[in-house]
Amino acid sequence: STGQRIIWCRPLNADAKLMAWKNSGMRVILLLLLLPLVSSLGPNVVFILIDDTGFNDIGYNNKSSSSPIPRIRTPHIDALAETGVTLTNFYVQPICTPTRAALMTGRYPFRYGVTGYTISADAPWGIPVNETFLPEFLKDNGYATAMFGKWHLGFYKPEYLPMSRGFDRQSGIYNALADHFSHVIGPGYDWHVNQTTDWSLKGQYSGNLVRDNAVAYIRERSRGSHLSEPFFLYIPFQEAHSPYQAPQEYLDMYPELAGTPERQNLAGMITHNDDMIGDIIAALHDTGLHSNTIVFFCADNGGPGGQEQVPTPSRFDSAVLDRNWPFRGQKHEVYEGGVRVAGVVSSPLLPEEAVGSTVDSIVHITDMLPTILSATSSSISREHLPWDGVDMWPCITGHIPSCQRSDVVLNLNTVCDPPGSSAHNFTTECPAPKAALRVGELKLLAECYNVSTGTLTGRRMLYNLTADPSESHDLSTELHQELALLSAKLTAYGRQAAKIPALEGAAPWQGEGYYCANCTPGRPKGSKGKESWEPWCAGPPGQVC
Repeated sequence: STGQRIIWCRPLNADAKLMAWKNSGMRVILLLLLLPLVSSLGPNVVFILIDDTGFNDIGYNNKSSSSPIPRIRTPHIDALAETGVTLTNFYVQPICTPTRAALMTGRYPFRYGVTGYTISADAPWGIPVNETFLPEFLKDNGYATAMFGKWHLGFYKPEYLPMSRGFDRQSGIYNALADHFSHVIGPGYDWHVNQTTDWSLKGQYSGNLVRDNAVAYIRERSRGSHLSEPFFLYIPFQEAHSPYQAPQEYLDMYPELAGTPERQNLAGMITHNDDMIGDIIAALHDTGLHSNTIVFFCADNGGPGGQEQVPTPSRFDSAVLDRNWPFRGQKHEVYEGGVRVAGVVSSPLLPEEAVGSTVDSIVHITDMLPTILSATSSSISREHLPWDGVDMWPCITGHIPSCQRSDVVLNLNTVCDPPGSSAHNFTTECPAPKAALRVGELKLLAECYNVSTGTLTGRRMLYNLTADPSESHDLSTELHQELALLSAKLTAYGRQAAKIPALEGAAPWQGEGYYCANCTPGRPKGSKGKESWEPWCAGPPGQVC
């Protein structure tokens, strides 16, 4: 009558006890036989990349002893930090495509011209196929590979799609700005499973789909013959990119923001995203795979403004947004608020003394490729272009002398604004300053690098980030020698960047010499009401469409 179930158990007889002992013994023997196989496997790698989320949007950064309830709640990401290593000086690029490209290639995006624009849906362009992607190296070392989420690295020809760049599986969007429920961007639908449009998923929230795919994949990898094959799982969530849309139950968590619906949706999206991450980590624990898995977590750029009463990007932006505090600037900008984000590495494979620690050394998104290859003891058997990334795995695991990355290029956008441009009048998606370099504690920002003259042009600013993380006190008129040294270094990088035309937001796409400069911009395929974004440019890379 109480609804409780009563289970009657019969005592085992002598024969049953013997059989149970034998079965138990066989299981122990089987486990002992499997141990050498498990220990000889490389670790699994799960890389979680969240979208448009500021440094101070993450709970462990926006709570304190005096205010224990964070402004935005992310308990699962906080738990990753508590059980892992927090990267306090983790840098990415100021916008989406360059960060994802830097992660996949281990190379500064200026080396292939991606500095001021993301790849638009209609662009006949993608990250060049002579760039070798991270999953290709891992596949060479026996890894299964999968990605679920946002691609944004080109799709105009099949050769630029995920399953042509090293991934065995794919599900998600090719573009950036799709509606989180309908998966529509502009005139076309954009959700694909193994590179085939899947209309059945229209109406389902993108973050839930990514979570479901990742959890199902983890469970699959925990069974049968899959146990003998390590995996690399790349999870680039679409959250919290605009449009700002969250399930109602997550909006209800932030009633204090009800008067500003975009900000309320944004907060709900980030907490929802955190719950999805929690489900993925729980799946690793439930399947027993967590003990041999390394989880990497970061955002792709700083948080953008533009919500109710929040400033939008501007030239020489002086704003310090709540979501990027204590850093100046936002997405699209090379101030700290645009390029310095939360970063965490968490794993039971970390040394005990590393758990709960911080790495204060400079770490950049390009470092992730060589770091993951080092963490997995992967050999490099194929030729590749030179990496800019540094192997930070020894540093992350506690070998302090290995924390020696001394400098990082934060962007080198060679498309300068016209003289006399106003605050909101700038070329490309990224306003001035358009070039930045950090060396040790010092950071140089330059208005632009002029390809024609081979020099830095316009204003230059110099900050000590240790003493002045908000970049409010310009030292360029005080530290003349340091200004000259960093300027010379940034100029040298500028000369390298000048060799490759910058990606543009319209034809000719990458300079008049680009082979597809006159190609027809892309349009969704299909009949009215059933139009989807798919590769539209026939022929192999290098063939005009």
